[in-house]
Amino acid sequence: MSDNTSSLFPKIKSLITKRINYTPFDIHWLPFSTKLISIGESFDSKGVLQIYNLLKGKFSLLSEYNQEFPSKCCTLGNSSFASSEIALGDFAGNLSVLDLERGLSNFEIKKAHKGIIHSIDSLEINNEIITGGKDGLVKIWDLRRDKSCLMLEPKDIKKNFPECWAVRFRDYGEGKNIGIGYDNGDIKIFDLRMDKLLFGENLKNGICYIEFDKRNIPTNKMAVTTLGSKLYLYDLANINKNMNKIYEEVNTTIWGAKFLPNKKDMLVSLGGDGNLNLYKYEENELKNINSNNICNAPIIGFDWHLMKNGLACLVSLDNTVRICKL
Repeated sequence: MSDNTSSLFPKIKSLITKRINYTPFDIHWLPFSTKLISIGESFDSKGVLQIYNLLKGKFSLLSEYNQEFPSKCCTLGNSSFASSEIALGDFAGNLSVLDLERGLSNFEIKKAHKGIIHSIDSLEINNEIITGGKDGLVKIWDLRRDKSCLMLEPKDIKKNFPECWAVRFRDYGEGKNIGIGYDNGDIKIFDLRMDKLLFGENLKNGICYIEFDKRNIPTNKMAVTTLGSKLYLYDLANINKNMNKIYEEVNTTIWGAKFLPNKKDMLVSLGGDGNLNLYKYEENELKNINSNNICNAPIIGFDWHLMKNGLACLVSLDNTVRICKL
């Protein structure tokens, strides 16, 4: 691994900073639009969801929804041109799907988990949502039903009680997998169609985030970030106990990692020190090609725009929303 930065690659720069009056947890672009959605917790412990619009360099608040409980995580993977829906997992363990145009819930499961829902994911091509919670359970939900269609739990859950901190779908036609990460450092890849565990190991530190570089092909990469200041990159071309793995270590918790939509060999990591580190994968090496300190607080949510190359949004624990550009 290399930590040498290069002037040949541009840094991710902050273009617009907006102060907010709540603690943010996640942020996403609304697909195929200039709108973005931020969720978080107000100072009186209620939920906040805000929709912003970026137009001709101006960043404005379009609408705001207040919720009984703060949402910890959200996904727009089930949105399309015709549908503007967001799936939310909250601190009380409730799962809901909100219609952003009407401000009404299309789907809701009370107490989907016992305790906070830490992570959520979905795919646009079907009606399934996956959630991981404080109760250690991983559940897959069919939006056409009112209960989970599959539930996974780690062995000895009653003894060790590991919390599930990260979940991610991967669907490539002949295979359908989920990546799962726990607070005890366990990382797993489970095949839903074959109903078996494909891969598992312990990374010794809590798993903060899981990301696939491309979710519709079998030979992609998986990035995993940890509380222990390490970013791991797995080559999924051959999933087994000896699967090729490389890592990069920094001096802070890495809260997440996001591959560039148009450059699958490049990804950015979200630092607890407010740094965005840009990496390039080449010749079985993960190279740090640039680093930039965006703020003085942990960056805990980040999303690349799918259509506008290099445009991104992020939220950090200094209570700000930022628009960035590579």
